[in-house]
Amino acid sequence: MLRTYAIAAVAFAAPACATADVALLTQQRFIEATTSFDGNLVTAAAPDFAPFIATVTADTTFPAANGGSGANTAVSSINCLVDPNAIRASGSLSAAGGLTINGGPPTTGEAAAEIIVTFVVTTATPFRLVATPRPSTLARDEYNLDLGGITPHFTVFSQDETMPAASVDLTGTLSPGEYEIRYTVELTGDAALTATNYGFTLSLGTQPCGPSDIGSTGGLAAADGVLDNNDFIVYIDRFFAQSPSADLGTTGGVAGSDGGFDNND
Repeated sequence: MLRTYAIAAVAFAAPACATADVALLTQQRFIEATTSFDGNLVTAAAPDFAPFIATVTADTTFPAANGGSGANTAVSSINCLVDPNAIRASGSLSAAGGLTINGGPPTTGEAAAEIIVTFVVTTATPFRLVATPRPSTLARDEYNLDLGGITPHFTVFSQDETMPAASVDLTGTLSPGEYEIRYTVELTGDAALTATNYGFTLSLGTQPCGPSDIGSTGGLAAADGVLDNNDFIVYIDRFFAQSPSADLGTTGGVAGSDGGFDNND
């Protein structure tokens, strides 16, 4: 199961397309990788609100029941940015294990990530919450995506491992008050290597950054008030699908539509 890390809050703001009436309060962000055969636990945590980009790996071998040795592995990676305009994270989880020669429970690898951020909204603030489907469909793997008020406590949105896996695209307005966004993902592997990706974005009070703002965390087609590689991913997908929305250039790189898909676009 996931361990809890208490992290002190430090003010940090990153550039975005608009300024929200939001102040960050506290954050807890960490990733971990565990291999059951040797009891190894490797973790990494964000010390403050600065960008959190990290990978942890636990890796060993065990005597396999079918002879030879098996891989007991867990890898967790994260790319997480937090500022008053958006809280967003993406990454990958992988795990492997198997039956040992001595029998008993399977050897497992476990990879996990958790992001908890509290913030205060001083005026009515529009928001958009976008997330990819949970990375594991196994009931044993913990998953939570929760957005809600702290004082008083109430739920704006909640999704966990007991519900069908589904993407999220929710918009609304947050009333003044204190809020918490909590995102937890876990992947357990007791057989051949399994790998998956995860991602979410909570945009706060932002407006689309012009016509180029077409992507959000995980390469989802949705404006999130931030210009980054997710916008590029969505555009490339549209380009190779020859979607009319990707026909943006004419000869000489002049903006316009010419019915062709080439380097001018």
